[in-house]
Amino acid sequence: MKILKIVTAFYPSSFYGGPATVALNQAKELVLRGHEVTILTSNLLSFEKKYINKTEDCLFGIKIKYFNSKFTRKGFSYINSSSLYNWIKKNGKLYDIVHIHFGREIIPCRVASLCKKEKFPYVLQTHGMLNKRSLKNKLFDIFVTSELLKKAKYVLALQNVEKKRLLEINKDINVEILYNGIKPSENKVLWSYDSIKNKKILFLARLHPRKRVLDFIEMCKILSEKYNDLTFEIVGPDEGDLSEAMNRVDDLKLQDKVRFIGSVNVDKVSELYAKSSVYVLPSLDEPFGMTVIEALNVGTPTVVTETIHIKSLLQDNNASLIAKQNDPSDLASIVEMIISNKEVACSLSDNGKKLVKQELMISTICENIERIYRGSI
Repeated sequence: MKILKIVTAFYPSSFYGGPATVALNQAKELVLRGHEVTILTSNLLSFEKKYINKTEDCLFGIKIKYFNSKFTRKGFSYINSSSLYNWIKKNGKLYDIVHIHFGREIIPCRVASLCKKEKFPYVLQTHGMLNKRSLKNKLFDIFVTSELLKKAKYVLALQNVEKKRLLEINKDINVEILYNGIKPSENKVLWSYDSIKNKKILFLARLHPRKRVLDFIEMCKILSEKYNDLTFEIVGPDEGDLSEAMNRVDDLKLQDKVRFIGSVNVDKVSELYAKSSVYVLPSLDEPFGMTVIEALNVGTPTVVTETIHIKSLLQDNNASLIAKQNDPSDLASIVEMIISNKEVACSLSDNGKKLVKQELMISTICENIERIYRGSI
C-alpha cells in the first residue's frame, strides 16, 4: 500500500512528543512490511522560530517531506502550512490511505477537511488529544471536529476511556482501540540494577501543566532531605511550566540537585532511561504515556499516577507502581521503595519488558493497522 501520514511536527524535532514517536514507530514497521510510507509535516524545529533546513529526507526507508510553516502564537494548534495543503490537493489521490495524527490543530483539521472534500479515504488517530472538553473545545467540536470524525473511515483510540470520550463528540463514528506500539529492546541499551547506583531520578515529558512537573519537584525536595546523594533530571520542551518550575527549584534551594536538560534527540532517549535509577511521570489524566512505554521497554522501574488511562494494564502485569494523584509525598515513598529494595526494582524492570513483548510489540500493532487500512479502501 501507498500510505500518507500527517504529523504536525516530526523528527528531528522532538517537541511534539508522543504522537510523533508513535508515527515514527508505525512508519518504520510498515516499511519493513513492504509498504511505501510518506510523512508530511511542518518544518518547525521549535517555537523559538528554529526551522528544519531541508524539504525532504529519507529515514529508515520512510519518505519525509517538510513544508514551510508559520505560527501566530506558541502552541501546536497555531502551526499552519499552506504549501502542505496545496501538495495534498495535487498528490493525495496517488495514495491508498491518509493516516492523520489528529488533534484540535490547524494542520490535521485542514488536512482532514481536504480529504473529506476530495474523497480521499482517511483514518484519524487522536492520541488522547481530544479528551479535554472545555467550553471552547466543545464549540470547536460542534463546528469542526464532529464531522471530521464521522467522515473518517476509522477513528483510533488508545483505550476505552478515550473511546467513550470520542463517542461523546459524535456517537456515529467508527472507533477502534489501537495501543501504541514499540520495538522490543533486544538491540538497545537496557537498564540494569547498577543504574540504581547512579542515584538519578528522571522526569521526561513536555513541561505542560498536565504533566505535573511541579509535583515532581516537590517530590525532589522530600527525597533530597533524606538522600543527599540523589540527583534529578527534568527532560523535555517547555509548554508553559518551565518558568514556574525553575522558580520553584530556586525557592526550594534545589539548584544543586535538579537539572533542566530541555529537549533531547529521540535517539538519545533510551540511554537516558537506562542510566536513570527510576522514571517518574506524575501527569494527570494521561491517555497512554508513550514515555512510560519507552521506559518499560528499556526496563527502567517506572512510577505513574492513578489517573493514567492504562492503569489496569500496568497493574495487571505488575509493570509499574501507581502513586496517588497530586501527592508528591506518595511519589517520594514509592521511589524510595524502589531505590532501597533490589527485589522490587528488578521485578518492575523484568515485568515492564515482558509487558512490552507480550502486548505492545509494534509488529502486532501494525498487523491491526494493516487490517484497518484494508477496511478503509
